Parts: sequence; C-alpha cells; structure tokens
Amino acid sequence: DYGVHLSDAEFKCLVVAFDENGDGLISFDEFLVNLRGELNERRRNFISQAFAILDNTGDGRVTLADIQNVYNAREHPEVIAGKKTEKEVLQEFMKQWDKEDPDGIITPDEFLEYYRDVSASIE
Repeated sequence: DYGVHLSDAEFKCLVVAFDENGDGLISFDEFLVNLRGELNERRRNFISQAFAILDNTGDGRVTLADIQNVYNAREHPEVIAGKKTEKEVLQEFMKQWDKEDPDGIITPDEFLEYYRDVSASIE
C-alpha cells in the first residue's frame, strides 16, 4: 500500500492516460514517461550533437548508410557467430530510434523522443 486511494473512476482515468501500450497496466516506464517534463536546453544540445554525428551526410535524417559510415558491426558477437549479417545488426540498432514511423529513416524528432524517454528514467 502506497497510501494512494483512488475510486474506480479515478483509477480508470489514470490507466487511460498512462497506459501507452494498451495492456491495462501502467509500467514503471509508462509512469515515468507520462510524468516527465521537457528536456532542458543542455540535454537537447547534447542530443542534437549526437544526431549530427550519426547524420554524417547532413541531410537532417539518419539512414542505414549513415549508420554504416559511423559504426562497424564486423566484430558484433552475432556477426562473428554467423547468426546475423552486419546489415541486420545495424538495422536492429536503428530500431531503437526509428519508432514513430518505422521506415528505416531516423528523424531528429524520433531521436529526441527516444532520449526524452531515457532522460525520464535517469533524472
């Protein structure tokens, strides 16, 4: 008991507001994401700098070709074991950011949203 007493109606309102994946439960991450505030300017600048490193063509988006230019997957354990190709490893790596519109292109907004979620867990 955490000392929070809610009516059935209040509880349903919270679940509707916080339950991002629709499973009827509120996970810790869903709770944090819904309580998070805006990122401060310092963090936004770091995130923008990281995006610029990945976006080595400077076109405002990160593609598989951009990722291949900055990351070498040859030494990844699953590539070495023959379980995955370098391309598969890099595509999986990109999926952590490419969520809003999973099209193989990471936008600045998708990148920022990922780090907003991460930030909510560490602040």
